[in-house]
Amino acid sequence: MSLNTLPPVLVLARSGLAGEDGPTHHGNFDIAYLRTFPNMVCMAPKDEREVQEMLALALTLKQPSAIRLPRENVPDLSRFKLQTNPVQLGKGELLVKGRDGAILAYGVMVEKALQAREMLLKKGLDVAVANGRFANTIAAYEALPQSMKRRLAGLKAIHRYSMRRRVENSPRPKLTSAQLAGTP
Repeated sequence: MSLNTLPPVLVLARSGLAGEDGPTHHGNFDIAYLRTFPNMVCMAPKDEREVQEMLALALTLKQPSAIRLPRENVPDLSRFKLQTNPVQLGKGELLVKGRDGAILAYGVMVEKALQAREMLLKKGLDVAVANGRFANTIAAYEALPQSMKRRLAGLKAIHRYSMRRRVENSPRPKLTSAQLAGTP
């Protein structure tokens, strides 16, 4: 189906961890194995509206696609008063702007990200929340405003610098010349 770019639509139930059904029912490997198929489009809706839009989108595609659904119902996010952004192939969406950081989420984890944002706001941190929609972290990142991307790029540079310093300053074991030569 993938090499021939046939357009089947796979609808996967029990994506992620499936609760009390146990590990034999967990769908936590679906993203990993589906991404290995050429031309596959992997989607995960954050709410019921996105389920409908993603199914409509999948039916128009000329390539295979998969829609990941949770074991439970998709969340009702109406209490967050989010703007409605239509689903576009390969595009994420910025749900809430923030100035102190960003949470990138995918599928039903968007609800958890919005809840985490509320908790962080109570602590004085204002974070953005972006919905990736597709199993491609770049989609969520691209939905962020340019100013936030610049700040995140700076944080990545700081992290790389601190990791390099940590490695440079870590104690190194003293090796004998025999160990260096690979002999016991």
